[in-house]
Amino acid sequence: MSFSSILCFTLIATVIILARRLSKINKELKSRSDNILQLNKEKDVVLNFLDKAGDTFTEKENRSSDDLYGVALESACNSLKASGAAIFALDAENKYLGTRLVRGLFPPFFETAESVVGKAASKSKFLSSLLDKHRIPMGQEVIGEVAQSQKPLLIPNGMEDSRLPHASDPFLQIKSLAAVPLIVGYELLGVMAVVNKQNDESFTKTDLSILESLADQVALSLNTADLKETRQQKEKLDRELEIAKEIQQLLFPTARPIIDKFDIAYMTQAAKEVGGDYFDFIDVDENRIGIVIADVSGKGVPGALIMTMVRSIMRSIAPGNLSSKSVICELNKQISKDLKPDMFITMQYMILDKHNQILTIVRAGHDPLIHYHSNQKKIELVKGRGMAIGIVEGPDFEDSLEEIVIKLEANDLVSVYTDGATEARDRDGKEFGREGLGDAIRVSAGSPSNLVVQNIRQRIYRFTGGAPQEDDLTLLVLKALP
Repeated sequence: MSFSSILCFTLIATVIILARRLSKINKELKSRSDNILQLNKEKDVVLNFLDKAGDTFTEKENRSSDDLYGVALESACNSLKASGAAIFALDAENKYLGTRLVRGLFPPFFETAESVVGKAASKSKFLSSLLDKHRIPMGQEVIGEVAQSQKPLLIPNGMEDSRLPHASDPFLQIKSLAAVPLIVGYELLGVMAVVNKQNDESFTKTDLSILESLADQVALSLNTADLKETRQQKEKLDRELEIAKEIQQLLFPTARPIIDKFDIAYMTQAAKEVGGDYFDFIDVDENRIGIVIADVSGKGVPGALIMTMVRSIMRSIAPGNLSSKSVICELNKQISKDLKPDMFITMQYMILDKHNQILTIVRAGHDPLIHYHSNQKKIELVKGRGMAIGIVEGPDFEDSLEEIVIKLEANDLVSVYTDGATEARDRDGKEFGREGLGDAIRVSAGSPSNLVVQNIRQRIYRFTGGAPQEDDLTLLVLKALP
């Protein structure tokens, strides 16, 4: 090989080596540049949050952690271009997480009926109501997984991830999700999550890092705010409980109605937080009586005040009105404008024709009525369609309601109840459920109504094993006599 060939080969090899080194240097520079851009973005997000949080706390005399949560969720939605964001708080026993606050459209991350209707604002309220009712066991579902592992989670394509439901309704779809734990020191406060990046994009690792930085700052800020809030909330709750107890006692009937050929019994038992459940008997005309049971989403004084309004409206519109559906529609029309965005009412209203032993029923988002058929000795769940009161107004609400008529035979029994009965839990978190309620009715259906109610109450108490009652429990049993 000639000298010129060797020289040429050497030059080419040198150029290749230099090109590779230059490429490596460029990649390192780009990586450092990207890291700097990411750090600057995280800094901007955190500083923006602190600035808004400071303004919020300066403007408000009574500071609360929800104010801070609200600023954090708005910052997360704006900076990450998310369609929805939520914070899930851990309970005192570190067993369950519940929805603390939601912003935007946040579809449920669990299987649910695809029955969302109405305008976008109403859908947002409806989706929030689904999350509000749902408790997440530690370690279960995607939020429970993040809480237990205390590690961030990124799901770029939710429609292909088995941990998320694959709904057909776009408003129920989670296309992308990012979730991070809220931790102060060694204490887990909860989980913050964002869903569905705008323009159908997916959340990235950079987005997850930004969310982590925001969550860290939120957790640190909350550690200070919660100490003062806890003391204020206790003092406020003590005052609310005394007032709400007095109000609630005035709402419930003082005696059960005496109806020929029928036997009625009921019970109501408040949880620690007063407010929520309501039931009543209303004379429609001399041949018919209205029976109403409802559950207001709000607790404490707000829930008790809404119950007072519902009772007043029902007693003014139900007498003389033979259509249970029109009564519920009129109630929705009158009460919706007075409900806060996070409040709604589930209700079951039935009109009993005393002479013909016929029930006309409308179910507005409430638990199904239980009908025990004496002849067949079987339980039937009467599941008429219906949306909760306060979610939407007008034709959308009216069209959602289904009026059902049932004929009661001798010794037939029907029961209406609030979810405090079916959702009563034992110490492992298992629910009593409709099956447990149905079994309790079936075995005691031959007894008078008051003994049926007593049997259900005892079974729930044995099932829960003395575990604290989490929700108000109201139960009514109506039996047709031979």
